[in-house]
Amino acid sequence: LQHGFNNLLSGYTGINAMDDYSALLLGSALNTPWGAFSLDATHSTLDDGKSTQQGTRYRATYNKTLSQSGTQFSLSGSRSSDESYFSPREAMMVLDDPDTSTTHEQKRIDMSLNQPINSGSLYLIGSKSWYWQEQEPQQSLQLGYSNSIGAVSYQLGVQQNQDSSGEDDRVYTLSLSMPLGNRSSLNMQLNHDQHNGDQMQGSLTGVAGEESELSYGITATRDTNNEQGLTSVGGNGS
Repeated sequence: LQHGFNNLLSGYTGINAMDDYSALLLGSALNTPWGAFSLDATHSTLDDGKSTQQGTRYRATYNKTLSQSGTQFSLSGSRSSDESYFSPREAMMVLDDPDTSTTHEQKRIDMSLNQPINSGSLYLIGSKSWYWQEQEPQQSLQLGYSNSIGAVSYQLGVQQNQDSSGEDDRVYTLSLSMPLGNRSSLNMQLNHDQHNGDQMQGSLTGVAGEESELSYGITATRDTNNEQGLTSVGGNGS
């Protein structure tokens, strides 16, 4: 739930709940001539059958849009008070197997930059996470460009990842989207992963009927991992 009290101050809250877990968020955002600042806190409660753990995570975010150039910038930082805070993903892993060794995030930084260039857009997205366990931080950096040629839209991207063991991985992505008439479209995506092989995916979606009462989709995927290929085909309709 979000509510703007005036042109300067907004408040927001939310809850995430499931069996034996809940998380409540409270925050406020302030709009200034130098950008928008927000601060929030999330308090989680987890009952894993052995004990009840409660912790809090604090997050600060800055957003700025330059009206003349259209540049959009966002920077966010968050930190947990202690190891008793659990995100929904971490809580699900613990509740599924209380004896499992769960990777516990201590703090995180996220950054995004988007720059319109004529009819296209150049973007840069980065993140870095530190953990309570004695392991290397995980970090990711993604650079991409999107535009269109006639009716065909495309997106080029490269992502550099570093996992907790310090191993680097680079993924290249090419996405294409084109309309087929007025009521259907074809989408294709190609990923090249240095460590996990290539993945190709194509999908056809559309509607039919005098009043567009029918919708359908067909998807085909080819995944190669260490020269072992997996092909899957699926469809849906309503």
